[in-house]
Amino acid sequence: MFKFKKNKEKPNEDKGGQAPTPADMYHELRTMALSIKASQIGVEPGNEHPVYGAVIDMVFGEATATMISMLDGTVSLYYSSGGGIIGVGERYGEVREHSFILLANAVQLLEYFSVTEDYSLPEEENSCFAFFLTEDGVYKADFHMDRDDEGEEYNFLNHLIQNLLTSIRVSTEDEGI
Repeated sequence: MFKFKKNKEKPNEDKGGQAPTPADMYHELRTMALSIKASQIGVEPGNEHPVYGAVIDMVFGEATATMISMLDGTVSLYYSSGGGIIGVGERYGEVREHSFILLANAVQLLEYFSVTEDYSLPEEENSCFAFFLTEDGVYKADFHMDRDDEGEEYNFLNHLIQNLLTSIRVSTEDEGI
């Protein structure tokens, strides 16, 4: 599981000591995941796996779900409205396997996506922004999960994402999450 350095600032200093909101926590986790470097998760430069992580944002109703998939086996799913499933990749081999499949196949899809520094969230219902972390930058795919007319590469990516989401759901259904 990837680890982050502790923030040396006092927590909630800018909020007058108030506890962070679920939205604050969500945005902090997402920002940390998008900014992680390969070396922080034990992936050496020039590694045979050019895509070392994915941050996938999906809009469902009034909330956004973000799924994190890292080459070190980290898989988490959390929601802008609060809550989520942290560390599911470490607990379930099937989830970790689907995560690795997503990351391995993302390599062949990079040519269809653009390097970006715009990490905004999607806003439209059923829209998805998939960010792929590489040594060359962060690539972004932007598509709608409920449409199959956006090209084979997006359909394939959507299939990989849905397989990982399903493995998370099936693996954790007994946990009452």
